[in-house]
Amino acid sequence: MKKINQTQKNTRRKIQKVKIHKKKEKISIINQQSDSLGQILEKLKNQEKNLKKQRKSLNSNLNSEKLLINKGLSLMCKGKFEESINQFDEAIKLNPKNDEAYVNKSAALIELNQFKKGLQTANLAIKSNSKNDEAYNKKGAALFHLNKQKEAESQFQKAISLNPKNEFAQFNMANLLREWDRHTEAIEYYNRAIQINPTDIEYYIEKAFCLQVLKKYKNAIECFNQALSLNPDEELTQTLLMNKGFSLGCIQQFEEELDCYQKVVKVNPKHKEAQQLIKILSIQINNCKKANDNGTQKNKKQKIRQLENKKN
Repeated sequence: MKKINQTQKNTRRKIQKVKIHKKKEKISIINQQSDSLGQILEKLKNQEKNLKKQRKSLNSNLNSEKLLINKGLSLMCKGKFEESINQFDEAIKLNPKNDEAYVNKSAALIELNQFKKGLQTANLAIKSNSKNDEAYNKKGAALFHLNKQKEAESQFQKAISLNPKNEFAQFNMANLLREWDRHTEAIEYYNRAIQINPTDIEYYIEKAFCLQVLKKYKNAIECFNQALSLNPDEELTQTLLMNKGFSLGCIQQFEEELDCYQKVVKVNPKHKEAQQLIKILSIQINNCKKANDNGTQKNKKQKIRQLENKKN
């Protein structure tokens, strides 16, 4: 709160010294002084009242801004992005320098695929507060969707340099590197995001997809298991199990692969791809078992013949 200084006018008048009116004028000086003091006290009281009103007004505005932003965020969680923007705009009307309102409005615009407006709003957030790391992250996201990847990379790096614990900037940077087929570097950023927030399922999934591209299937399987342990919904569970099954097949663990597809069918009995893979794998596994059994029998016969030959 800035201090408000108000200059006080000196209301005392210079009194000419006249001998005849000396006593009277002395009395008049005292009266003028007491009047002046009374006025000063009154002004001070009024100033104090005004300051209290200003404080109340500012506190009220701050509370209103926070309420509007929280309401906007709640609407975003429900997928009501246009309605959320209205709330952020109301907060901006109360305080045109509220960088948080601009940041969240930018996020809502990006969700609505209004990337140019999202970029403009992110710039307003940066103008209001050049140290708001999330503002740079949102700017980077908007630029990324506008196919300005190099500029986006620069913004994500700014966000990370301002706040290395910004998991969203770390995650977006990873996605950008993955887009450029720089999968090994992308995994480093996914790991950072996971370290900051180990409960976000999306970080494990995207990391696992990178590992699949690099043919590091065992590591990918670990990521899928970690994601499955975070209680995903039914649709995501199916995706995770299908990808885990694929990775298991790549390292020839066919029975474990079959188990994954069977779990998918338990979740969704109408999953056609899983049903087809179960049929194919079941035949392959049975054929392998038969081949192994035949091979075992041949080995036994050969051993028996060898023993007979030794006896003879």
